[in-house]
Amino acid sequence: MLDQQVLERQQRENLLAQDEAADEAKRIAEARQAEADQEAYGRAALFHKYATKKHTSREHNLRYLICCRYSKLMGAAEERHDYMKWRRDRALRLPAARTQLRRLQADDMTEWAAGTDVMIVWGCKEALQADCFM
Repeated sequence: MLDQQVLERQQRENLLAQDEAADEAKRIAEARQAEADQEAYGRAALFHKYATKKHTSREHNLRYLICCRYSKLMGAAEERHDYMKWRRDRALRLPAARTQLRRLQADDMTEWAAGTDVMIVWGCKEALQADCFM
């Protein structure tokens, strides 16, 4: 009799644990779906939602102002992010361009020292720099 009660209690605990795990998985899935939906619609949808409504209450006006300010801040953050990416890419391109230019100049010097006709790379130097520095 006691063993039966212990067994039933363990079964209830197992079922409860399974239910909690299922609820947790469902909550995580809903959170991921909400995040995906938010990303899909983006800030523009949120801004449009508050921008097109007539705002009569202070709460709505506050939400509208927060939305506008958030949109401006995110725009500035995106511009800063793009600028930092450009700086990083430029910093990576410059050494490669310098190395390539040095290699070309060294090849030209060896050909010139050997007495063969050499296309002067100096005219290409500006083109190479224009490609890498912009």
